[in-house]
Amino acid sequence: MKPGGIIIAGLRGRLLSAGLVRLTMGDDGVAEGQFVSGGNYMPARQEAAQRHLILPDLDSGTERLSSVGASALADNAALVLADSVAPAFQWTRGSIDGQPSTDAYIDQDSGSFVVVTDRPDGSAVIREGGPDLMWRRVEQIVTSWREAGCPSIEAFRVRATRCGHTIVVPK
Repeated sequence: MKPGGIIIAGLRGRLLSAGLVRLTMGDDGVAEGQFVSGGNYMPARQEAAQRHLILPDLDSGTERLSSVGASALADNAALVLADSVAPAFQWTRGSIDGQPSTDAYIDQDSGSFVVVTDRPDGSAVIREGGPDLMWRRVEQIVTSWREAGCPSIEAFRVRATRCGHTIVVPK
């Protein structure tokens, strides 16, 4: 594509985040721009999430408190950011033995997981395990987003190269 060319593309993650971006190609082959909406194009069949998730052993891993619960990801802007730092996570929700509903985020390839039980005060009890503790990255990006005043997705900048893309939250 020539410098100055416009790209309109949908960014979608496995956590079901969505955003439409408008990028302008630079002289250096890097396209930059921002989200124009939280909507997206209809997903293609091959983009469908894996239907059969294998739940981890819920007694494995380490339990701790977190300031970021699953409810924080109800905002599409936070969800897009979480998807950008933990792109292999897939999400499911359920209840075990009549307990309160929990959210599970699972990376089937690495075996990493986090089970999140929100608390009434907005915090959460999490149990995470596997080789990649991705929830820490989710906590960090959601905290940065909150500190920036919870901007809408249209305030995010996007930088795309041949190797991938980066989403930048305004300060």
